[in-house]
Amino acid sequence: MIDTDRTRALIDRIWNQGDLDAIDELYSDNFAGHDPQNPVQGRDGVRAWVEESLTAAPDIHINMHESIAEGDMMVLRWTASGTLQKDWRGIPASGQPFVVTGMTMSKYDGDKIVESWANSDNLGMLQQLGVIPAEATTG
Repeated sequence: MIDTDRTRALIDRIWNQGDLDAIDELYSDNFAGHDPQNPVQGRDGVRAWVEESLTAAPDIHINMHESIAEGDMMVLRWTASGTLQKDWRGIPASGQPFVVTGMTMSKYDGDKIVESWANSDNLGMLQQLGVIPAEATTG
C-alpha cells in the first residue's frame, strides 16, 4: 500500500525545501519519467532536473492538491509557482512569475517510485513568461 502522506512529505522536502537527499528516499535508482517535455531517467536524472529547475526559479513552490492511490499507482494533482530568475532551457531569465498546473501518475515498487507519467500546462506557462503570445481576444 502506498503511503501518500510520506510521498507528499518527500515531494515537499525536495521541491519546497530544496532537500535533494530526499530524492534517494522517494525514487528508485532505475526510475523512468515519461513527461513529454522532460523525460528523466534514473535517480541522477531526477536530481539534475530538480537542480536545474531550482536554479532557474529558486522560489519555486509545489502546492499539492488531491492524491489518489490504488494498488501500486498514485495520481497527484499539483500547482507549481515561481519566478524565472535564470535562463532555463532556452528561455531567457525574465523575472516573470509563473503558475503551472499539472498531474502526475506514479508507479511504485515498495516505497519507491519506479515510473511516472506527467502532463502540465506548459503552454500557459510559456505565455506567462512572454515566450509565446497569449491568445488575442476579440470583442
